[in-house]
Amino acid sequence: MAELDSVAAEATDAVGVFMAWPRLLETSARVLRSFGEAGRAMLRDHPILAIARECPAANHSLARPRGYSGDARLIDYLQRHESVSEVLEAATPRGRAILNWTLSLSASEAVRECHALLASLIDQTAERVDDAHVLSATAGHLREASLALDAQSIGRWVAMDEDAETVDEMAESHADLPGLVAVHGGLARLLARPMTHGSFDLAYATGLTQQIDGETVHRLASAMFRSLRSGGRMLIACLTKDLPEAGYMDAYMGWCPPLLDGQDMRTLLDQVPDGPGIRKRVFYGANGRMVYGMIDRPA
Repeated sequence: MAELDSVAAEATDAVGVFMAWPRLLETSARVLRSFGEAGRAMLRDHPILAIARECPAANHSLARPRGYSGDARLIDYLQRHESVSEVLEAATPRGRAILNWTLSLSASEAVRECHALLASLIDQTAERVDDAHVLSATAGHLREASLALDAQSIGRWVAMDEDAETVDEMAESHADLPGLVAVHGGLARLLARPMTHGSFDLAYATGLTQQIDGETVHRLASAMFRSLRSGGRMLIACLTKDLPEAGYMDAYMGWCPPLLDGQDMRTLLDQVPDGPGIRKRVFYGANGRMVYGMIDRPA
């Protein structure tokens, strides 16, 4: 508690935040590791929680306006998307400093990099296949579509999400995409009948939330592969287990996304039996905080 007092006393302006907030990250990790849920309550029972909530991203995440953590709006904050610009302008200077610090965390960098990778894969698919069909199984607001240069040439883009508000915003934001098919729910049907929404040249799932348990993720990998066309590709992305900011995300953002390591991802890909021409790969993003699993179906 003395350490929390010290951080709160120092973090009065932008310089103080960037000097003191790393100590809050370390303290959060240590307390949660030692005391679990009791430690979380201890961390949140300190006035520093009110300071942390000056950060628009943390305040949104803790409030859970859509009923769960890690929603599409939180990802918008991590990308500084224009949809959150008014909230950022209304934040306190200290709150904006905390957000800037949050954006420098490895998890935030990994999330932004993931969207850039998705955009590149979409462009590659559009170049490889005329009238390509794409599936985003956990689409969120589909911000990668704005980064892809060839998004307009995708013939059919099925974008699914379990949250109705998220789907509505996705459809409105990308009303100019001629191939977009925004689907509310549909994950259960996809798992039971992978061809429900057709077959695809590219299928991907990122942004996994607490709503999706481990068993569902394994079934999702199998269903996505079965929905691929000849020569198709699937990708699953997940933050890694060794996130140094996981304790801070838990205590002061209420964000506890599923975390995997390389072996977990290999186990997930093993849900798809090996076969002639099937290529499986596990790799990490640039800072090592996002693990990717990719499978190519032979042409």
